[in-house]
Amino acid sequence: MPKDFPIPVIDRIGRLSPGQRRLLELQLKRAGMRSPSEWTIARQEQRSQRILSYAQERLWFLDQLVPDNPFYNLAMATLIKGGVDLRVLEECVNELVRRHESMRTTFQVVEGRPVQVISAGVAASDRGGGFAGVGGERAR
Repeated sequence: MPKDFPIPVIDRIGRLSPGQRRLLELQLKRAGMRSPSEWTIARQEQRSQRILSYAQERLWFLDQLVPDNPFYNLAMATLIKGGVDLRVLEECVNELVRRHESMRTTFQVVEGRPVQVISAGVAASDRGGGFAGVGGERAR
């Protein structure tokens, strides 16, 4: 997104009808400017395996050096006051997992090299991270 467009303008562009958007894009093109549709990050092609970034390779190496050591794990707890609908909470976690590849990524060794393996979709309950048994349908 160009830095010279203030956020209110971006919000207004998002509320335009399809016809108004086409007209805006035509006017921007005539003025030699990029259209809002060009501001988005292009989606990468889906591959089941990808090479590791340098940071990921470092973490993989540390895990090979000292297996199962939580070098970079951060533990935390949050106290939520009031009722919590566990079904809704689980749906929210599942949606986060669906949207973010990093939450579906595991590492495997293929031909002696570590690679990222991105699962198509995994529900929190399928990974043992579900909320069953936490306190019924509504926990306090």
